[in-house]
Amino acid sequence: MEMLYDEVIKSTKPLNDPSLKIVFKEHPTWHKHYNHLYDKNDNAVFANGNLTSELIEHSKAVITINSTVGLEALLLNKKVITLGEACYNIEDLVLHASNSNELTSCLKKINEGWTFNQTLRDKFFTYLKYIYCIPGNRSKAEEEHVLAIKNRLNGSDTFSLTRNKES
Repeated sequence: MEMLYDEVIKSTKPLNDPSLKIVFKEHPTWHKHYNHLYDKNDNAVFANGNLTSELIEHSKAVITINSTVGLEALLLNKKVITLGEACYNIEDLVLHASNSNELTSCLKKINEGWTFNQTLRDKFFTYLKYIYCIPGNRSKAEEEHVLAIKNRLNGSDTFSLTRNKES
């Protein structure tokens, strides 16, 4: 968290925007709190008590390492910058930065009006829903869910057949 905090703060300085607020939220299941960062910078705010969905809704963009928060942001039609190896690091879907200079560049692009490709976003979520994810709920294992798991394990579902063609 310390490194993420420092890199994000450092990357926003060249934007020279004193009204910019960077909102951080500690992972809710992580046992450690970063109190020493809470008041370290006037532009940074920790919003641990807020709902993630509400923070995303009120944001201009979301910066994440590789969290599902990035997917949630895309679902809410928000711009996303990834810093790590996320499964959704797809050109024209998100911006990706490997260092603070690249992060500054991504932030400038967002300020200049960059937006993701809406068609690509829709196709990506269609792929997740109909190809990648297994339908149903394991706690209510209905026949469709059990069959989908069986087909995945046997390598006979669409996802498996597509993966086998690539190999």
